[in-house]
Amino acid sequence: MNGKLKPALLGGAIFGIASGLPIIRWLNCACCALVAGGGFLAAHLYQKESPKPIQYGDGAVLGLLTGVIGGLIETVVSLPFSLLSFAVFDSSELQDLLRGMDLPPEVNEWVGMLTAQEMMVGSTLVITMIWSLVIWLIFATIGAIIGVAVFQKPAVPSPGPPPPGPPTTPQPPMSIE
Repeated sequence: MNGKLKPALLGGAIFGIASGLPIIRWLNCACCALVAGGGFLAAHLYQKESPKPIQYGDGAVLGLLTGVIGGLIETVVSLPFSLLSFAVFDSSELQDLLRGMDLPPEVNEWVGMLTAQEMMVGSTLVITMIWSLVIWLIFATIGAIIGVAVFQKPAVPSPGPPPPGPPTTPQPPMSIE
């Protein structure tokens, strides 16, 4: 990992928490700005600590790490808000609407099971986690690669052979007469 874990943890944690909060998370509607920002920050922090220029492959690995960490944190942070919204949600209205559609009894039973409070919370948590991980992996990697391009240190030229000295021309021998 060569020191990638610390920048990935910081970038993933900051933007994972921000993405899990109800109003701030809407910034992700602008091309997943918070998610890409996590990868971008991680690339900046990693380059700052690295004595040599980082490569794009390093940025991609850093973005993937940041994406996993940020996606998991975002899921955990958003969980209480999801549970709160399910406490307000009344699934009986949806069930009444579907029963009025003259669906076969098997379908009504299946819909009733899916709209049960416990099932909705569990399935929403799993779907949210999978979705967050996929989105975070993609956009945090893009953000980290952009960060590498922005923050990459210029390569130090390697010292070559020393420059040649001044040309010397042979002196004719001196004659004493």
